[in-house]
Amino acid sequence: MFLICYSWTIRYNKSIVFQVPSLSPEKHSEALTAVLMLLKQEKPTAELLKHLMSREVSTNDRFVSSAITYWMNEYDEKLGDLISSHLYKQVKCQLLIRFN
Repeated sequence: MFLICYSWTIRYNKSIVFQVPSLSPEKHSEALTAVLMLLKQEKPTAELLKHLMSREVSTNDRFVSSAITYWMNEYDEKLGDLISSHLYKQVKCQLLIRFN
């Protein structure tokens, strides 16, 4: 019941997903673990991936790699398309900034 409730929260209350980039592994390890467990109940989407990829890179932070590794094992083709699309958008944005 607990995971079903949280799964519903992720799907319909995006406030949890919006908080993911601001959670630090040192201060919020329990929250990140709970969110990771919730993400394992979800299929990868462009919106979820966008928030995961916007986290600051840290050597101690395995949150994003854990989520992507799990999704890779379950939804490899869909995840590949989502990552490709996300990277394309980021490169396109950087090129527009550079040449304007």
